[in-house]
Amino acid sequence: MQLGGLILQHDASGWKPAPVPPANDLYGISGSGPANVYAVGDTGTILRNDGVRWTSIASPRPVLLRSVWTINRDLTFIVGAEGTILRVTGENVTTVASPTNRFLRSVWGSAPNDVYAVGDTGTIIHFDGSRWSSMTSGTAFLLRAVWGTGPNDVFAVGEGGTVLHYDGVSWYAMPNPTTKALRAVWGTGPTDIYAAGEDGVLFRFNGGTWTALDSRTTQIILGLSGAMDGRVFAVGGTSTVVAGDR
Repeated sequence: MQLGGLILQHDASGWKPAPVPPANDLYGISGSGPANVYAVGDTGTILRNDGVRWTSIASPRPVLLRSVWTINRDLTFIVGAEGTILRVTGENVTTVASPTNRFLRSVWGSAPNDVYAVGDTGTIIHFDGSRWSSMTSGTAFLLRAVWGTGPNDVFAVGEGGTVLHYDGVSWYAMPNPTTKALRAVWGTGPTDIYAAGEDGVLFRFNGGTWTALDSRTTQIILGLSGAMDGRVFAVGGTSTVVAGDR
């Protein structure tokens, strides 16, 4: 996925552009399965794939939408500029009361009653199944991404190599593995977490320490994910896609 509304799809023959309706720049993608995938982007752009085709969905907020997290077919959250939070069920989109007006840049959840969003000036907010509320992050650094293995093991990363961890009680700072901006975090379990970002920096957390890995690129890495065959995919600037074994 990249500027200009392009979505790349991977199959047995490799990466290829997916047929999508005209769209503005896209910044986030998430799905609960092959028949329920959302992509979001500039000026309130929301696209949905139902397993057959991509279609456009009208947004009640024409702002930059930065991230989307799909928990199940009935619950998806989208976050973006001006503290925007949208709730999506199928193709029904509604605006949710937000405790902040800061730019929210990433959203992730372990369950319908345990969802986190992070953003500018160290903003972290949490959804408990009923409402969103602010959390104390202990930092003023811009936070770019959030991901976790469960409600007691959540990571947030951002500018200046910031890495925060939530243990179910409070957020605390971990030793910075770098001074470069971290833009993505993802993993397979508590002892297998990856963080990546500016200039292609890539790190792995084994449950105790962060170790630098060779990403084989100097391009900025904006997203991380994995495949069933054990590969980790990193995507970033200038159409960069790299893969490595865990």
